[in-house]
Amino acid sequence: MTKSGSMAPWRQYQERTASLFRSLGYKADVEAKLNGARARHVIDVLVTLTIGGVEIRWIVECKHWRKRVSKLHTVALAEIVKDVGADRAFLLSEFGFQSGAISAARYTNISLTSLEELKSAAFDTLRQIRSLEFLRRKADLERQLRGLLFDEQGNVLTTEFEEVDAVADPLGACLVIDQALQKFTLGRFPIWINSFMGVPGVQHRDPDPLLDHIATLLERIEGRKKALILERNEHQRAIKQESDLLLAEVKMLLQLAESSLCVPNANEESAESSRILCLESMKKVGRTAESLRNRMIGRLGHELKALMRLLIDTVYLELTKPSIPTDRWRICREAVELQMERLRVELNRQSASWDAPNSEEHISYSLGSEGTSS
Repeated sequence: MTKSGSMAPWRQYQERTASLFRSLGYKADVEAKLNGARARHVIDVLVTLTIGGVEIRWIVECKHWRKRVSKLHTVALAEIVKDVGADRAFLLSEFGFQSGAISAARYTNISLTSLEELKSAAFDTLRQIRSLEFLRRKADLERQLRGLLFDEQGNVLTTEFEEVDAVADPLGACLVIDQALQKFTLGRFPIWINSFMGVPGVQHRDPDPLLDHIATLLERIEGRKKALILERNEHQRAIKQESDLLLAEVKMLLQLAESSLCVPNANEESAESSRILCLESMKKVGRTAESLRNRMIGRLGHELKALMRLLIDTVYLELTKPSIPTDRWRICREAVELQMERLRVELNRQSASWDAPNSEEHISYSLGSEGTSS
């Protein structure tokens, strides 16, 4: 400290240097004490970072002088680097370096630079770090958006969104972001970004406005994704409710059909009453299935269609007859129950994709523990 209590200029220089490295996510200690093989050293700024579980150490010497740094100081720093086993070293000076110092640092792991030059390089590094983070976020959003449409095997999921382009628009924005970041990495300016997600199209000639534009797009995509998940969850609730209802109605239909077809010596009035009940049950099954048919696509829709086809070819057909042998009815009933189970299994299988990461609400699909008619 100076007599007035303010920090000395050379110490301010050290602190500004340490702050720069800290802004990059590294640990930086001012005037750190470091033991070497031959001596104990006081390092102006010791920078440490961990890569793959291995600690990396950089030494930074800050020469806040009004003259150029000589070869002697470059050689001295090289000896310290060797003694402590540092991975890299920086020698900072805002007034430059003598030719001997530059020659001595050539072909070594010592960089001769200034704080201003280091800042400029750091800004480029920060931009690259930011762009990599954007790529990660984009990839996550893309995966989650595709998860609203397809499962891991590429099968179409049961999906229904009010807007036709509800998922297509944010997926398109992800593609635009990917292309823009590729051009940014290659330095291919100017970079044009089309209008997407309510963000106007702009041609960028500088990196920072481009990255800010991409950040806004990512926020819009994130908001749209959350809204789509909420909409999907509402859709799934409706599917679950109607699926529960359908399976319960089919179970009731099997019970009524069995009572109608397999009861011996039933009088004509009782038989007619049973057939009327069966007809009403068939209508209920048909209405619920028709509603679900518009909501179920892909494999789920296939299983629903197979169930209805089986009901028509077996139960409905048998109900046109006055009676049926018990063994024959058992085969018919078991076939329908097996297809009901297939539909249930497919619903539960798809629930794993419906319960995607970051969904606003976890929905578990269990169609009830109650079995079918036995």
